[in-house]
Amino acid sequence: MSSTHPDLDFKPEMPRRLDHGIGIVGAGGIINYAHLPAYAQAGFKVVGITDKVRERAEKTASTHKIPKVYDSLEELLSDPEVEIVDIAAYPWETLAIGQ
Repeated sequence: MSSTHPDLDFKPEMPRRLDHGIGIVGAGGIINYAHLPAYAQAGFKVVGITDKVRERAEKTASTHKIPKVYDSLEELLSDPEVEIVDIAAYPWETLAIGQ
């Protein structure tokens, strides 16, 4: 049978290690309803979260059993446990995150 589309291996491979520490910037809907459930299902290690509204980060941390809430991006980045940073912000807010 002929196909105009070749068989593509489009699914991503799981990393060799699942214990890289993930630090999250932003505690909005996409983190709560997509990223964190997917990380949990995959067995990834989320070590902490920060948000411009600390109470929002605290609520997300409590709901998803994230052990640390950082007061700032700088604090998150200085934590040696954080090896991967997931920035979940609106595109128009992304540039201001590092300033």
